Amino acid sequence: MTRSANARTARFLSAAALAASLIATASACDLGSDGGVNTSADHTTHSAASAATAGSSAHKTGSQKAKVGDSITLASEIDNDKVTVKLIKIVTSGVHATDGFSTPDNGKRYVAVQFRLTNSGTNAFSDDPYLDVQILDDAGQSFQPEIMMTDSTAGHGFASTVNIAPGDSQLGFIIVQMPTKDEPADVQFSLDGGLGATAQWQAS
Repeated sequence: MTRSANARTARFLSAAALAASLIATASACDLGSDGGVNTSADHTTHSAASAATAGSSAHKTGSQKAKVGDSITLASEIDNDKVTVKLIKIVTSGVHATDGFSTPDNGKRYVAVQFRLTNSGTNAFSDDPYLDVQILDDAGQSFQPEIMMTDSTAGHGFASTVNIAPGDSQLGFIIVQMPTKDEPADVQFSLDGGLGATAQWQAS
């Protein structure tokens, strides 16, 4: 296993160790049935409180849901991070690895999702975006990233760890395998190694 793989495994285990703490926090806060998923784009909200309310309402009523091109700002309950996540594009066909050997499993294809991550807080932001993303289909099945595949014909991916100073941003693709006949319905991005606050966009 490479140094990069070892480091990512260590980060994953560290993030998993925080799960119990997050579950306890969620219970104490009495989050709604949507699990704290924010589906409302930033331009439809005016404060952190209204963002949570609008996100919950949008998730339940199907109105004002964020779509491709929209930004959603998330706040971490662990490090006091604040990150604005913009879903730039989704590429569902013609995506291939550029490493010369990676191929999707039989009956599957690569789907690429591009994000811009902007540190809108006052602290330096650090996270592994390959642990933060999942794609959902119409049946509610979830598909996670190819964590060792950072580049593709869709474009350049993120580093295994992004480190973003306040006010700065980074742009990159995340690659996910999906069944060939399946289509993305929603895209999610969660802070804190995939265990924290979650943004969700309609794929179309």
